[in-house]
This record gives sequence, structure tokens and C-alpha cells, in this order.
Amino acid sequence: MPEDDWEAQLAQGFEILLRAPLSTFDPDATYAFHHWDEVVSDEFFDEGLDLELLTGGAIVGAPFDGVPVLADTVEDDELSWKDWRVDLGRSMFRIDTDIPKLGKARPGTHVGRVLTARGLTVEDLAEELVHLDARIHTDGTVFDAMRHATWTMGGPDRLVPFDPDCVVEPKWERRLTRVEHPGLRDHLRMLCLDAHSARCAGAHYVRTRHRGFGGMRKAGGRVVAAWELGEGQAYSVVTALPKS
Repeated sequence: MPEDDWEAQLAQGFEILLRAPLSTFDPDATYAFHHWDEVVSDEFFDEGLDLELLTGGAIVGAPFDGVPVLADTVEDDELSWKDWRVDLGRSMFRIDTDIPKLGKARPGTHVGRVLTARGLTVEDLAEELVHLDARIHTDGTVFDAMRHATWTMGGPDRLVPFDPDCVVEPKWERRLTRVEHPGLRDHLRMLCLDAHSARCAGAHYVRTRHRGFGGMRKAGGRVVAAWELGEGQAYSVVTALPKS
């Protein structure tokens, strides 16, 4: 399928999820995509993390050299971190620690520079409670943010088939019948499961019913799409951030 045709199919699907044409979204806003995962947060500062990647604000992708907890996801099946590039510098960290200047939500570059300036290592945070809102690298448009949030960066051959043991949230089952491409329709259905099915597969789409992250709210961000995964162990959020 030609890329233009495929992007038109994706746009149709995204507009159904967003309940609005893409053309109605502010072109001057930045649409950020963040993902929180309990395991990645808990183990991010384990031994082997390259602190220079954090300090330098590196954008890392598979095989995630220097970030062991992300490297461990490369062998995962569909709908995993391996399909994303993570902007470590703009990812937000909330760390329960007595180390000065790290007690509030801070970007990764700030965390890395504080540790370096104080002669500390990542192991000094290994036992601390960490909440990491990972900023997934996109081009800043609502289309690209939604493409990453729905794992549709590839072509039709990269779509996930529908699991017949799963149940789609009824209202989204009805709405997604309008998606013309059958493979894309089934892929998006897997991201609109009811809360029970989403405990072990796909995701539960909550649209704008998510508080957003602390740093986003301070920046005047507005949630435009959100998903919950597992039994509360992960969530994804697309946020419109005002032009800085």
C-alpha cells in the first residue's frame, strides 16, 4: 500500500479515537507522548545504566545499549518498548530521595547533572522509589504522537491481529466499525479492550479521562488520548502542550 494511502487510513482511525478531525487540533501546540511502566520505573537506575546518556539527553532506541531495563524489552512480543525511541533528556523523573534538587519532578538531563555534580552514581538511586514518565520521541504533531501511542509506525504488515478471547469496550466496538482497513480495525480494537481483557492483553482506552503527569499540568498541558495497560502497571498519554 502506498504510504499516502496508509497514512490516510491511519488518520481515519485516529480521528475516530479522538472524536474530532485532526485538522481541528492546534497546529502550534506540541503533542507529546509519554509512557509510564511500573517495572521500567522500578529498575531504571539498576546497575549498568550509562549516566552520560541521561546527562546528555540522549534519544535511545533498540537495542537500548546503556539502558539495561529497556534492553530487556527487546525480545518482548508486539506492543512493547522496542518499537519506540526514548528521549531520556525530556523524560520526567519523580524520585523519593533525600538528595537535594531531586525531590520534585525533574527532566532526565537535570537528574543526570545533579548526580554528576555531587559525585554520585546511578547505584545511589537504585533502592529509591522512582516514577519515570518516559517521553517517547516523535515529531511533535498529533498524528505522529497517535501513531506511536498506537504502535502503528510501521506498515500494514506490522499490525497486531485481534485476539478472539478478548472483549472490546462496546462503544469503541461500534465506533471502530467505521475503520475501513480490516487489519487496522482489529489492531485498534486490541487497544480499546474492556478493563478486564486489558489486564492481560492490549490496552484499555480511556481517552481524556486521565489526569496527565505533574510536569504536563504545570506546563498547561491538556490530555487528548490515554490508555491503561495491565492491572494498572502501565499507561500511555498523549498531551497537547502549549507553544513555549
